[in-house]
Amino acid sequence: MIFIFENSFLFNLQGLNLKKFLFFVTYGPEEDITNQVKKVPIDKLQDEHKKLGAGFQDPNSQNKSQFLDQLCQPFVQNLLIPKDYQSIPPNSNLLTGIRKDMIIKLCDEVQRILDKEPIVLKLRRPIKIYGNLNGQFLDLMRFFDHFKAPYDNLYNGDIDSQDYLFLGDYVDRGTRSLEIVLLLFTLKLKYSDQIHLLRGHHEDAKINKIYGFADECFIKFAEDIMDPNSIYQRINRVFQYLPLAAVIEDKILCVHGGIGQTMRTVDEIELIQRPLEIVHDPKTYQQKIALELLWSDPCLSEDELENQPNPERDIFQNRQIIRFGTNRVSKFLQENNLNIIIRSHEPTLEGFERQNNNVITVFSCPDYGTNSQNNKGSMLTISKRGEIIPKVILPVNSTSESRWIDLEEPIQRKKGFAKYVVIDNDEQQYRKRQFTPLRSKKSSSQKQFT
Repeated sequence: MIFIFENSFLFNLQGLNLKKFLFFVTYGPEEDITNQVKKVPIDKLQDEHKKLGAGFQDPNSQNKSQFLDQLCQPFVQNLLIPKDYQSIPPNSNLLTGIRKDMIIKLCDEVQRILDKEPIVLKLRRPIKIYGNLNGQFLDLMRFFDHFKAPYDNLYNGDIDSQDYLFLGDYVDRGTRSLEIVLLLFTLKLKYSDQIHLLRGHHEDAKINKIYGFADECFIKFAEDIMDPNSIYQRINRVFQYLPLAAVIEDKILCVHGGIGQTMRTVDEIELIQRPLEIVHDPKTYQQKIALELLWSDPCLSEDELENQPNPERDIFQNRQIIRFGTNRVSKFLQENNLNIIIRSHEPTLEGFERQNNNVITVFSCPDYGTNSQNNKGSMLTISKRGEIIPKVILPVNSTSESRWIDLEEPIQRKKGFAKYVVIDNDEQQYRKRQFTPLRSKKSSSQKQFT
């Protein structure tokens, strides 16, 4: 039996009393969920956070359900493999048998679901929260293997007992962004009430054309990414419908980046219209809020009370991105009757970081970047009682899998091949920026990153 050591912490959401303790957790099924099952009168079901089966359906509904099951089946078979990922040959093609038309249909169905969802989700406990994935499909399978997966299998599945929330940045940098997106879209289609997908700053065509997702679509499907009917363009149109925030039990705000300096209330997010194109030089109040939700970060030190410039994130030199200070967080939480902000967007050495007991950063991509930052990856579980517990995976010591896409290679390919991803001079310069460094104290030398 394998054990992994965790630094863990609990929040009492009423008094927000922090209790620190250490414990060991096994890789495998977490806990018996039978004590979470109870009999409920049928007229009270609407008040219970339970997942009901399909039940009786009219023929049209049954036909639709059968169509969706058939659509999802090849994606599930190829990509939901938490017990088989270790046997996958390095750099193997996991999309064998998945055609372009199947992907387009999947996108159509997922977009219909997202279009009906609010831009700020209202969620309940228990729930699991994942941070940045950045195309690291095998690491996601490790999480699913060690800490259960979102499917119906009673041995290693827990979708019937809790929800899943993903905080964005599914694509770019890593070599398996398509696998990540297609799996999450499939899970959203199968379990639309339990799987929740937020938008990250890389779910933006202006960004993911630069940092690898466009290249991956070109390499794996030999498509013209500028064709509006391409897989790349279709997935990016789905991204424009993703929610920007979630509130858990009216007390925990979940976003990809942060609260920035502009937004006064969570309700203001609901005024943002979708489909949403991210404007990097915003002219309206809502455009600025959207940009800051995806790009802002908390200050690096708890002692930094006021907002600070964030030139490392301001890659387009628009001076729109800041680090929000301790005073900003305290005031925002108080005025919105919230206790905690949970966000991702930055790697941390332990996979998670708590700041002032009211901001938690969770990053689910271990050993982030080509310079081997050796960080752990983490996801959070929030129990029915409100306990917030990190679950951690360690970096893999060695692998022959190519984890990070070569952003220089397309530039070289342009010199000798007729087909390539068109990259202008500015985009070439952006591609040279280093990976986001670990959250730490400010260094004397600050470089830009995404």
